[in-house]
Amino acid sequence: RLRVDNSWPRILTDEEQKAILEDCPRKVRAIVALALITGARIGELLALRWEDCQDGAVTFWETKNGKARRIPISPTIEAVLAEQPRMYPSVFANSRTGQPLTANGVAHVFDRAVGRAGITTGDVTLHTLRHTALSRMIAGGYDDYTVMAISGHSSTRMLERYTHPTEERKIGALNL
Repeated sequence: RLRVDNSWPRILTDEEQKAILEDCPRKVRAIVALALITGARIGELLALRWEDCQDGAVTFWETKNGKARRIPISPTIEAVLAEQPRMYPSVFANSRTGQPLTANGVAHVFDRAVGRAGITTGDVTLHTLRHTALSRMIAGGYDDYTVMAISGHSSTRMLERYTHPTEERKIGALNL
C-alpha cells in the first residue's frame, strides 16, 4: 500500500484562538474552551452529563475507543462548568428542548465564528481544537504518557498524529 500522510497539521495560534473564542456565542464558547483545555473530542464533550462531572473529575463515557476516561477537574475546567446552567441532565443542552446539542449544530456555529474571526484558510474545524490542545500540552513540556492519559490515546504513535512542534520549538531543541 502507498503511505499517505493524512495528519492534520493545523493548530491555532494564540491570536486565532482568542479571536474564535470572542466570536463564539456563550454556550459554544464554553464547548470550544473545554476542547482547548482538555483536548477532548467534540462528541465526548457533547455527551457529558452533570453526573459525569463530580468527585473532582470529568468522566468521558462515550469515547472513540470505547474506554471510559477520567480527567481531574482543574480550576480552569471548573470555571467553565460553573458558568453552565444546570437545568437539564446534559451539560450542553438546547435551552428550548433540553436535548443535548448536536455536533452538526455546534460545527455550524463554530464555522461562522471562525469566519467572523477573520480566519479564511478553510482548514480550521472543531477537530483543530484537539490538535491545538494536545500540541500545546506537549510543547508545555508534559510527557507523552500524561498527555495520552488526558487524550485517551493508547499509543504514542496515535498521539504523534496530534502533536505538531512549532519551528520555534525545533530551533530551541537544536540550540541546547
